[in-house]
Amino acid sequence: MKNKMAEIIIKQMTPEDVEKVYQVEEACFSVPWSLENFQNIFRFGENYYLTAWDGEEIVGFIGLMAVMGEGDITNVAVRPQYRRRGIAAQLVAMMLEQLAAKGAASVLLEVRESNLPA
Repeated sequence: MKNKMAEIIIKQMTPEDVEKVYQVEEACFSVPWSLENFQNIFRFGENYYLTAWDGEEIVGFIGLMAVMGEGDITNVAVRPQYRRRGIAAQLVAMMLEQLAAKGAASVLLEVRESNLPA
């Protein structure tokens, strides 16, 4: 019998997700955003965040700040043990679909040269 990976579900981030998203951030980055940064996301109407779920666990997320028809992807993160399964690609694709539906003209993602997987 094959061990099948559970289906990853992509959802809009809610204020209730902040703690779990912050845990993913801490697991992925040597200099993570603060918990307060994530709590402030919902104070501004032009921030969009999606989360990737495996059951009850958030395993990845993507964030975007939109300004005057342009999007700036602020962060994309997937827990190390879930990488190389296409989760980040799913998050980016869904975010781009949402932005296109809102009429965004362009999207920017800055990546360090050393970040080869990105």
